[in-house]
Amino acid sequence: MKKILMFLITILSFIACADNQKTYHISMPSFKTQIQEHNTTTNVDGPKVKILEAQISKNTFYSSYFEQSTLNQRIDKSLQLLKDQLIKDVKTILENKGYQIAQDDADYTFMMIINASLYEDKVLRNSSLGGENVESSFMLILEAQNTLASLDGNTTSISSSTKFDDAITINYPIKSQAGFDTFRQVYSTVPTQINENTSASVLEVDNLFIKFYKEMSANLQTSIPKYEKITTEIKTQGLIEEDTNTTKESNPYQNNEVIIFQ
Repeated sequence: MKKILMFLITILSFIACADNQKTYHISMPSFKTQIQEHNTTTNVDGPKVKILEAQISKNTFYSSYFEQSTLNQRIDKSLQLLKDQLIKDVKTILENKGYQIAQDDADYTFMMIINASLYEDKVLRNSSLGGENVESSFMLILEAQNTLASLDGNTTSISSSTKFDDAITINYPIKSQAGFDTFRQVYSTVPTQINENTSASVLEVDNLFIKFYKEMSANLQTSIPKYEKITTEIKTQGLIEEDTNTTKESNPYQNNEVIIFQ
């Protein structure tokens, strides 16, 4: 009887191990700027811009399973990293184009809103000795609206939008109370610790974030207007010369000459 019991335990352990999933460490997407900082020492007379706190808006149309998933946590972290890098890029672009970054007495304000829309459909929950997981159809849309506004009401609006061409299939482990904990599919709260079945969709999401970042950064460089400095010295000099010429034409007697008519 003991031999039969040991045999059954061995078989169950083998099945559970066979169903166990590997875990990968996948770094967060890297948003590497291509913007070079120019010499900004000549910006002392440029208009001042106050960069407002960037906002992240998230529209969610997904299951409660996805809410707690590692992929969702990774998307949240990616949005924060994206926002931080774009704000750094905005600062560099503004300074390269002749503006000063300031908190007080600003002539302009810059505002950024990043919006992420997440859609999950066809949600199917599966159970096995290795744990429980969900397979579903997933769509991600990334959008951003940027506004450079002057005090007199003039605004420059810059927008970008990127999404998957088609919905992708995702598979992710979920929390479960049943099964063998030792052999459960890995459910992690760490956004870089990814279950084997989830790794492919994670890379697709990362690539979409990087694509969106590059597009947004390029649009900012193209659309933010360059400040053209017009010195008052040139204007003043021109006015003085014009006034002198007018005086010369209206006074035919030069150098205090006295002309006596006979």
